[in-house]
Amino acid sequence: MKNLTTLLTLTCLLVLSIQVKAQNNNHFSIKGGVNFSQLSNEVNGLESKNRTGFHLGATYNVYLNNIRLQPGLVFVQRGGKLELSNELQRAINNNNTAEFKLNYLDIPLNVSVKIANLSSNNDGLYLFVEPTASICLSGKLKEAGESKDLNIGSDNTDNIKAFDFGVKLGASIKIGSFEPYIGYNFGLTNINNDDSKVKNKGLYLGLAVALGK
Repeated sequence: MKNLTTLLTLTCLLVLSIQVKAQNNNHFSIKGGVNFSQLSNEVNGLESKNRTGFHLGATYNVYLNNIRLQPGLVFVQRGGKLELSNELQRAINNNNTAEFKLNYLDIPLNVSVKIANLSSNNDGLYLFVEPTASICLSGKLKEAGESKDLNIGSDNTDNIKAFDFGVKLGASIKIGSFEPYIGYNFGLTNINNDDSKVKNKGLYLGLAVALGK
């Protein structure tokens, strides 16, 4: 919760401090794309595999020379699949795979640096780092053909922690109102409430579309 409050405060201060300087270039964008998410784990004998999901949200773009700030709100499907890594164990257990479906509301602050110009305006190639606070909205576990809801919270009886924090690294190319992007999410928080550490991670890609530009 402390990380979330700090990120929101910094976002507001940064946007307000440069609002006047870059006001003519500021604009909203909508974005969406696909995620290939995994859950890192420290349990011997378990193999982590991708779960395909999507993300959809909006950002506010603030330009200052070659630097761009993008605070936003994004709905993200994360999770992953865990299965036994040994073929004999999989045969004994009827190839059972545990699939975790986790839904998050991300509150990112994307900091992009333009490293190549495509025109005299803001078009170009960007590299970005994106610290992100996340709120887990819901979760489900699908195993052996059955699905059950996961408890979200900070108590020992809960399955998944309510808050997550991570950093995304990636690149994008802005051409007019369109901006395809690709990145990787590195979860920094153990989202599991028991002794074994589990973190979100995964590749994602998508397209942002500027509004009013």
